[in-house]
Amino acid sequence: TRVNHTGSGRLVYCRDTSYVATRVRSERWVARCYTYNEQLASSKKKSSNDPIVKILEKLIEDHQNKEKQNVKKLADRFTIEKFDGKKSDASQWMEVFEKECKRFNIQRDEEKIEILRLFLEKSCSDWYSSMMIKQTLDSEWSEWKTNFLVTYANKGWNTSKYAIFFKYQSGSLLEYAVKKERLLLEVRKTMDEGTLIDIIAAGLPDFITDRINKEEISHTKNLFNELGKLEHLVARKKKGLQ
Repeated sequence: TRVNHTGSGRLVYCRDTSYVATRVRSERWVARCYTYNEQLASSKKKSSNDPIVKILEKLIEDHQNKEKQNVKKLADRFTIEKFDGKKSDASQWMEVFEKECKRFNIQRDEEKIEILRLFLEKSCSDWYSSMMIKQTLDSEWSEWKTNFLVTYANKGWNTSKYAIFFKYQSGSLLEYAVKKERLLLEVRKTMDEGTLIDIIAAGLPDFITDRINKEEISHTKNLFNELGKLEHLVARKKKGLQ
C-alpha cells in the first residue's frame, strides 16, 4: 500500500494500514496542539494589553495597598508597648496583643502576623525575619504564637529581678512609679495592692518616702497621687536646695 504522510512530503510504503492510520492521527493531533498553543500565547499577549485587564489589575493592587494602610492605622491605636524580648514577660505580652487584635476585630491570621512585626524591636525583628523565611505570611497564626512563646519564655530570674530591684534614678516620680507597677504586674499580674505599694516605695529615695504617710496609702492610685504632689522636691534636690 502506498500512503502519502500528511505534512511530511514523503511517500511511505506499508502493508499495515492500521499503523499508517495511527501515524496520521498522531501527526494531526500534534498539529492541533501546536495551533492551540499559538492561540493561547496570542490570547495572553492580547490580555496583557487589554485596558480592562489593566484596570482590574490596578484595582486589585490598590485594594491590597489600602488593606496594608488600614492595618497600619489599627496598629497605631494598639495600647501595647513594643516587645524586645528582655523586659516583658512573653506570655503576658502575647495575651495583651491578642486582646488588642480582638478589640479591633482583627481575625485573619495574615493580618495578625503582619501587625506583629510592627511591635517587635531589636533582636525580635531578626526572629520575625527568620519566621517569614520558614513559615511565610500564609502560615497559621497558632504556629507563630507557639514559636514566639517557646523562643522568649522566661527561663530564668532576670525579668523578675529587674522588676523588683528597679529603682528611681532621676526625672518624674510618677513616671517611675507607673513603670515599676507595670514591670511587677508583667512578672505576676495577680500581685496584691499592698505588695505592689511596698515594692514601689522601696525603690524611692528616703527624702520622698519620709513625706508619705503609709497608713493613708491603701491603693497604688493613692501612692501615685502623693508622688505627684512631691515632684517639686525632686527639682529642689537637683538644685541643691532643701
